Amino acid sequence: MRVFIKKEPMPRVETKYFGTQEYAEDAVIRIPDGVPGFEDDSAFLLIQFPDQFPLVYLQSTTRPDVCFPALPVRVFDQQYKLELTEDDAEKLALSTRPVIGRDVLCLGMLVARATGTFVNLLAPVIVNIASRRGAQCINVAGNYSWELAAA
Repeated sequence: MRVFIKKEPMPRVETKYFGTQEYAEDAVIRIPDGVPGFEDDSAFLLIQFPDQFPLVYLQSTTRPDVCFPALPVRVFDQQYKLELTEDDAEKLALSTRPVIGRDVLCLGMLVARATGTFVNLLAPVIVNIASRRGAQCINVAGNYSWELAAA
């Protein structure tokens, strides 16, 4: 006797830049407060293409045109130190000094300006790897400023 299990279709997201993307629900990164200027967008997919490594995209699951290019902060500073405020650490259920790569994914968002493309090292997007919960946080460690590092 054969037993057939009905497989549910995977969720899909329509994107402006990458067409239709299927994803597993446990792949969604939840950023409850959104990012500044996009507070209504709280669920994102991390999209990567091997030929664009190490570039990643944070794609909103609700709005096709909301997509942020980003890079791991250690691409620009291999000694990058991360320290969260008590509030941000509590919000993400982390210590104030999580380990990049073990505890958190730490992404610098790219910004295009007339003078070039820059990466924001002061306020990276921090994702708790275990819970997939994230936030854009001010890094209180190091000498990072509002100035952006050239990409």
